[in-house]
Amino acid sequence: MSLLAGLIVLPQIAFAIYVLTSPQLRSVIAGQPLIALQLAVALVVWIALFALPLCGLFARLTWRRSVEITPEHVAVSDDGAFGTTNWTAPLASYRGVAHHIRSSLSGNRHELILVHPDPRHSVLLLVAENISETDIARMANLLRMPQIPASELYRVRNNTRAITPAATESADWSAAPA
Repeated sequence: MSLLAGLIVLPQIAFAIYVLTSPQLRSVIAGQPLIALQLAVALVVWIALFALPLCGLFARLTWRRSVEITPEHVAVSDDGAFGTTNWTAPLASYRGVAHHIRSSLSGNRHELILVHPDPRHSVLLLVAENISETDIARMANLLRMPQIPASELYRVRNNTRAITPAATESADWSAAPA
């Protein structure tokens, strides 16, 4: 993508430099400043069309997360190209473990997520092609958390309804002993 951006944006920057260094073109633009404004806006738009996605891609490629889970708390360190963010939350503030399946054209991806009422504090525990019920129960027992359905993960994200003990008791979401 950076090569494509360079192929499109660099000739425009070269043209802008040529216009600014050519005395004849500078006199034309000085007589009609609206042309200079249109060219400047077009150049900025083209650069933004490629620079913003490239910055996002670069940030995503250089991002790393380190998670430490103890019986008392969850500590997370997010290291990226633009800085480091650290936060902790009590393990008791988490609602449970959810098994989430993402589908795409590439196939299915199973995720095990430690769900927090604040979606920014939910933690991805495991990613695999397939996660068995035994693995889910083992992880829930290890963390001493209930299993919750993936639909609750979406409810927490949308803040439409909090997970209540009655909601988790109505279905058999509790972890079986390992």
